[in-house]
Amino acid sequence: MMRNIKHFLVLTGILTCLILSNRLTAVGKMTVDNSASCNAFYCCLSNPKTPPPVIVISGIPQRCVDGAFIFLNNYVTVDGSYKNGGIWRSKCPGLVYGDRVEPKIAGPGIWLVIYEYTDPQSQLSNKDSALLTINPLPKVFAGNDTMLCTENGKFALFGNPGNPPGVWRGTGISGSGLDYSFDPRSSGIMNGGSYPLIYRYTDNKGCVNEDTSYITVYRTPLYVEAGPDQNVGLDTSPVVMGGDPPGGIWTGPGIGSNHFYPSYVGIGTYRLVYTYTNVICSRSDSILMVVTPVSISESYAAESISILPNPAHLYTIVSIKGNYAKIESIKLSNTLGMKVLCFDKIINTDFQIINPGTEKGIYFLEIRLSDNRVIFKKIIFE
Repeated sequence: MMRNIKHFLVLTGILTCLILSNRLTAVGKMTVDNSASCNAFYCCLSNPKTPPPVIVISGIPQRCVDGAFIFLNNYVTVDGSYKNGGIWRSKCPGLVYGDRVEPKIAGPGIWLVIYEYTDPQSQLSNKDSALLTINPLPKVFAGNDTMLCTENGKFALFGNPGNPPGVWRGTGISGSGLDYSFDPRSSGIMNGGSYPLIYRYTDNKGCVNEDTSYITVYRTPLYVEAGPDQNVGLDTSPVVMGGDPPGGIWTGPGIGSNHFYPSYVGIGTYRLVYTYTNVICSRSDSILMVVTPVSISESYAAESISILPNPAHLYTIVSIKGNYAKIESIKLSNTLGMKVLCFDKIINTDFQIINPGTEKGIYFLEIRLSDNRVIFKKIIFE
């Protein structure tokens, strides 16, 4: 009778264990006997249902798009321990080596990654997910390419973004923070040389990018000499203009193809400018060109007209020497062609001209004789 009861309890226990196991319900430990015939029942009822593995993904760092590989297995635990053997899934194109993400292939963005793990003993599975952030590089602008003359001095550098300020580097560059500059007179800078200006910027995510612009330096001419001031007659042939160094350009009244044409501008004083240019860098010098009235035969003027004293201070006397016609009128003009004094119907062989009291300098006399001849002479008042 007791033996039958034992067999009944064993069968009943096994059936109960199977039913409870299918319902995934744990049962308490039940001891019915220590005999071998009860071992299966005892083992079944003494072990509750095994739970699925616990998956936790945490601490995946953000990466810049040019950053190193991300090893995802370094950031996942299974039941509190780091284990291999799971499967990573994501729509991120950068997940190319099982558990490794290549940021350059992934591209900037926020990607969902999923890790699934199956316990090899219980064959139970579980999974977890996390967000993976790939940051873009900052857009950096070092400025447009430019040209600079040595005479311009230091060239201030401004990069974008500028807050916080980035760092500049390159030949001729010095400074820090917001006070960087390029000095075209620095050692190693050559005439016509082109030099990179590199701007490196780090954003608040730690992503770094840089941009490069180029500056070409030309040497400003150290000197330019236009030559001495000149005096020419109104009837003088075009004057070939010089200048040092050669190859420059003349500008000013009466200038054409580096020639001065007195007849184009008439009597007066003109400032003429000589400019020499090295590509974009120029230096200039100037002279005064004085155009006097139309010249006559100097031999005739020397024999027929005397002006004494000349240079004069308070006055001078104009006289006709020899048996020539008499003075009929005198007009005194300055170098700009403006009439200062005028005397008509003199009818004499000599005439006193008092200093007009204007500016010191060169004046021109137009002496008209009674035989209708006109003589031009130069006089200086001091």
